[in-house]
Amino acid sequence: MGGWIRSGLEWITAHAWAGALLGSLVGLLAVLLGALYNARLNRKRDSRMSLQEVDSIRVAIGSELRSFALSMDERFTTLQRYIGEPDGRPGGGEMAIRLRLPPPVLYVALAGRIGMLKKNEVLAVVQAWSLVDMARLLLEASIESIASDNTDKKLLRQRVGFGLDACVECHEAADLLIGPVPPPQIATLKTEEEKRQWFRDTSPGARYARWRVSRIKGSAESGGDEA
Repeated sequence: MGGWIRSGLEWITAHAWAGALLGSLVGLLAVLLGALYNARLNRKRDSRMSLQEVDSIRVAIGSELRSFALSMDERFTTLQRYIGEPDGRPGGGEMAIRLRLPPPVLYVALAGRIGMLKKNEVLAVVQAWSLVDMARLLLEASIESIASDNTDKKLLRQRVGFGLDACVECHEAADLLIGPVPPPQIATLKTEEEKRQWFRDTSPGARYARWRVSRIKGSAESGGDEA
């Protein structure tokens, strides 16, 4: 074995071009290994940046969904109170201010990239924003009805029911994307209004649903003799 090595070295020493060729091959191999290592580092960096982008999209859309769920609840609750107040109702202009729901901003800007989310997250987001669009249309229709003093209580109650259902869907989609808001210790909540607020803002789907049913039932009992 040693003889073969000595013979090879002697041959390379005797032929200068062979030494240059061997040096070039070693250099090329080093360049290739360096390129492969850099490509690996770039892939890891791109993967990390992609995960960060997905997390940013998830947080942005989830936060806007949460905000819309709370805003929709406020507006449909206002409409619900309007139905149950035959006297001293605010005028159409004031109700338009209270009920009008602004269009989404972040979802529109990021809609082309929601495919980066998980399948179940994409489904939840698309369904939730479809309900938001419908809720906005119902609120606009209610504003027009109130402005023209052509209010059908039964129809308005149906819109309230749909709107509160849509709030639940938005809350659940937000829970999926950014997690539920950590609930406070219920023992620290003293008034019924604080407890209702806790169920509305911080509880996952099942408790949202129970809270919604109790509110609709209470509304029906308070306004049943007016229908």
